Amino acid sequence: MLIGIVILFLVLLLCRRVPSFITIATRPLLVHMGLFLLPAMISLMLFLDVFSTYFIALMSAILFSTLLSLALTLWLSQRILNRVKASVVKSDEQDD
Repeated sequence: MLIGIVILFLVLLLCRRVPSFITIATRPLLVHMGLFLLPAMISLMLFLDVFSTYFIALMSAILFSTLLSLALTLWLSQRILNRVKASVVKSDEQDD
């Protein structure tokens, strides 16, 4: 499954936009996103005693992983935006 995600990522990088076939395929998934969260909510209710026992450790892990993923996303988006800006400036200079 990870190989498919990597291939999708590379296709999106090469296209530099989201192709229409991906938009069409993902629209039904996004409409029913709540159904994807249902198993997680049921698990939470079933294992409530375990979650309450390890609440601090679980919250710390969730907070740390969220902050790490946000920091990585921000760093990566800044790098991509800087490259895009540099290529736009370079193409503007070549046009003049």
